[in-house]
Amino acid sequence: MVSHKKKKKKVPVWPVLAVVAVLLTVAVILEVRPSTEHADLDQYFASRPGALAVVTNDVLSHEDAVIADGAVYLSPSYLLKINARFYLDETEEILLYTLPDKTLWADKGAVFEGHPVLRKTNGALYVLLDYAAQYTDMHWKLYADPDRLVIRTAFGEQDILTAEENITLRKEARVSSPIMATLAAGEKVRFLKQQSKWYYVCTEDGIEGYVDRSGQMTAGKETLPHAYTEPVYEGVSTRQNICLVWHQIAYRDIDNGKLGELMAEAKGVTVVSPTWFFLNDGEGGFDNASSAAYVEQAHAMGLEVWALVNNMDYEVYGDRLKAVMNETTKRTRLVQELVNAITAVGADGLNVDIENLPSDAGRGFVQFIRELSLACHRKGLVLSVDNYVPTAWTAHYDRKEQGIFADYLIVMGYDEHYQGSEAGSSASLGFVTSGLEKTLAQVPAEKVILGVPFFTRVWKGTGAKPDSSLLNMNATAELLAQYGAQPAWDAATGQNYAEFTMDNVRARVWIEDAESMAARLAAVRPSKPAGLAAWRLGMETPEVWKLFERYFSGADLSGAAGP
Repeated sequence: MVSHKKKKKKVPVWPVLAVVAVLLTVAVILEVRPSTEHADLDQYFASRPGALAVVTNDVLSHEDAVIADGAVYLSPSYLLKINARFYLDETEEILLYTLPDKTLWADKGAVFEGHPVLRKTNGALYVLLDYAAQYTDMHWKLYADPDRLVIRTAFGEQDILTAEENITLRKEARVSSPIMATLAAGEKVRFLKQQSKWYYVCTEDGIEGYVDRSGQMTAGKETLPHAYTEPVYEGVSTRQNICLVWHQIAYRDIDNGKLGELMAEAKGVTVVSPTWFFLNDGEGGFDNASSAAYVEQAHAMGLEVWALVNNMDYEVYGDRLKAVMNETTKRTRLVQELVNAITAVGADGLNVDIENLPSDAGRGFVQFIRELSLACHRKGLVLSVDNYVPTAWTAHYDRKEQGIFADYLIVMGYDEHYQGSEAGSSASLGFVTSGLEKTLAQVPAEKVILGVPFFTRVWKGTGAKPDSSLLNMNATAELLAQYGAQPAWDAATGQNYAEFTMDNVRARVWIEDAESMAARLAAVRPSKPAGLAAWRLGMETPEVWKLFERYFSGADLSGAAGP
């Protein structure tokens, strides 16, 4: 059989290869040939309609800023990024700034250099930049063609490159990239990073781009000048070795909460903090259980009185607490009436214990501490603020800013585990030392007091969240004796631990006793906090006071620190 299929013709390969080679050559030529095209800076700096492009510390950030009647205004969110000490009450439309001797108010009618301090644009409040700049460590300048705002808040030593000849600044790290600007000989730019054969830089007027390292540029360092002087906020107390005990008082003027009886065996206590003021609504009101007779008795015993205010007794949480902290009228009422109540009975200070604060009330709470500190200090009153051990979910308490205004911050080194949590220690050694270290990273040691517990919990049952109840130190010892439990030292928590059967279920106790307290005090002593605070008076054993004496005297604590 003869096949009649046609044979395929072979297509020559060399023409295809030639075309590819030509295309590659053209691409290489285009890539290495310096582009003379100029980048569209209007597009580069484009922001939302009506808003300015913003360059902050050499980074194009597109923060919210506008021009109105020839003046620059910033959104509150951007203003707080460059100066978090401002407080904007958007409900009452008031801008506040706390200086060492007063809090400045600017409402809707306030004018600075012919311009309103606050302006509404598209339903949102904006703040006059010129006004804010008076109280902010910053430089700013408005540039045109295209319009852009360049702001600097980071000073100190900067890496600088100086052009020795005219040099092209390009959008990307290649010569074929469009030109962003041409640097004149002698012009300085800030060096941001190096990428292969290119430097990434920013010009004085906020244009970022790349310059070829082969260009004639001289590297150096420069300290940017700025004349701003940071305000100095001074308190009324810098005393150290403070030994505070909280005194829980349920009824007003009922034999002063048995202060004399409870203090009979106490040693080394310098401050007593009675629970006297209880927030009771979302308007800034509170119940007042203060007593001049109590203060008189405490003073006769050589004790200062720092009255405590809290929001827990009447469960003022959520929106009610947010309203008190965030709204200026309500917050101001609370500040004034607290200070009036303290001075009326002759107390020496105030201790603030605001817990379960909503994150969106954080700024309001910090403003409350600012305003309260000024009001207290005018009267010679000490202000202390109780704080959780630092965690991500309590960052809105802003311990650093609190530490600038308050005389002392007290770290509540307990409630590691609590009713509703998994079973565990109330204050394991690692929890306490870590919490103190994290606080000291934000607040000077001379302003930090460590809170310690005179209590623990007995956990009953199994499961993820067993039931628990509070036990004072004496009651713990009695419970263990009743059930014949044999505690053993747990090095992981720095406490004695006991497990036994109670009411036919498994019971566990991480014990607070002299041994756990000695281990805790020995561990924190090198950090040199300003003192100790204990919750609460009447829950301790006599051995604890001996430990406190040894701690404050500098005596050895290791002998009582457990095996």
